[in-house]
Amino acid sequence: MTVSGNDLLDVSGNDPGGILDYDLIYSAVYDAAVDALAASQTVTDGQSINNAALTYFEGILGNLVLPADYVIYVGDSYYYWSGNSQRQAYEYCMAYGDLELNGTHFSGTGTIVKLRTSGDVSVTVYADQQISLYAPMYYSRSNLGSYAGIYHFDYTGAGILLALVLGGVTWFVKKLVCLRY
Repeated sequence: MTVSGNDLLDVSGNDPGGILDYDLIYSAVYDAAVDALAASQTVTDGQSINNAALTYFEGILGNLVLPADYVIYVGDSYYYWSGNSQRQAYEYCMAYGDLELNGTHFSGTGTIVKLRTSGDVSVTVYADQQISLYAPMYYSRSNLGSYAGIYHFDYTGAGILLALVLGGVTWFVKKLVCLRY
């Protein structure tokens, strides 16, 4: 499609073949808004983490192929309706990936998971995020520093697998050497 100077002047709001791609503009604005919301990592102090959320986050950590640093904290509050009354609840959040800890400040890059356990129950995952937050030690969980953790990676399975692979390679090389002589 070629566009001349006159075509640019003839584009109107009801021209379906216009130059502007409104779906693309909507997607760009929507994605920017979602990224801005994901980047706001608010930690609520004084709220404990729900046991259901801890169990859910423990399952995520258990399904990772490689161990990752993590921090679990209570995020923003939200409101939902229960019967005829409006109630307040909190998002439970976990950030995991390549994290560093300096005092109570976590920074790095990784994935953020936000879980709502009341009202409209939902899970939202934001991948490849810059993580920067201050998490109070008593109300947060992490495998870094002196924080209480919820999951400790078990390397025995990897050790057994490595031993089996080395044993198989040794057996295979031994068979090859025996066949030559």
